[in-house]
Amino acid sequence: MKRSKKILLCGIALVVIICVAAGIWIKTKPQEMPRVVGVTDLTDIATMNIGAEMPKLLYADENRVVLQGAFGILVYDLASSCVTDRLTYARLEDNGITQLCAAVSQDGSVLLLGNLGEDYTQQYDLNMFALSDYDGAAIDLYTPTQIAPGYDAAYEPYLDLQYLIGEYIADLGDAFLYVRAKQDWSMQSLQIVRCSYETADEKVWDVFDKT
Repeated sequence: MKRSKKILLCGIALVVIICVAAGIWIKTKPQEMPRVVGVTDLTDIATMNIGAEMPKLLYADENRVVLQGAFGILVYDLASSCVTDRLTYARLEDNGITQLCAAVSQDGSVLLLGNLGEDYTQQYDLNMFALSDYDGAAIDLYTPTQIAPGYDAAYEPYLDLQYLIGEYIADLGDAFLYVRAKQDWSMQSLQIVRCSYETADEKVWDVFDKT
């Protein structure tokens, strides 16, 4: 009886020690910080001019839009209505990219980066927000549709030409996405517009509304 009791007490003591040790490990181990949606430096946007060309729509689906412009690269989340990430030209130059050429994979998961007229050298994981060297593996690329705002009869009924209109759209099947801005060429006024093919109804996102 005494032997059984002693074994039981030892077992209880061992369980207590394991629980205490596990608690200490959980408390002290490094925690992976979750990414806070919308936290990225956009302080320069208020005084930024669009420049010679409207931002290019590199990729879009019902959830995410990727743009290239004077701001570098922007990733915009349609559900949360905010910019979730940005690659500035300064950061790209640190990685050897001085004349930006960019494209997005067909599934919207990878952004390829390089210099104009050269092979892509960097890849950016659009889900993990991680920049790394591109190993040259074959990737199917997304191709936005190019239009001629003011001259394209197929899209003329949908576009408000009181705005500056981007020349690339993303076809979503029953609707399309495009970008536009005020005639003053202010980057702060940039908008993403979802337009229904059937009704021409619009849903508008002010890209820098939260800056």
